[in-house]
Amino acid sequence: MITRKRWEPDEIKALRKRMKLTQAEFAERLGYSRRGTVTDLEKGRYAPSGPAMLHLDRLAREVEEAADVEVDELPGMKKMIPIVFVRDVEVDEPGAGS
Repeated sequence: MITRKRWEPDEIKALRKRMKLTQAEFAERLGYSRRGTVTDLEKGRYAPSGPAMLHLDRLAREVEEAADVEVDELPGMKKMIPIVFVRDVEVDEPGAGS
């Protein structure tokens, strides 16, 4: 399951704080090489790239699962809408003889 949403600066900061990570540690988890990028994300000067958005989605799910709470219960976080991508999959029809 892949979740796609727009990440607001306050949501990014709330997720980082919830994870108890420094900006440098959070930058590393998002695949960025410098802490300043996280500062820019948290201040709204820079929008997360596609890969960083996927990392944010994954980290938010990990936090949700670890805390056993819904994402919308976390401070500054909005409900995420899941989108499921299905690749070519063969499905046996019910009643079809095998």
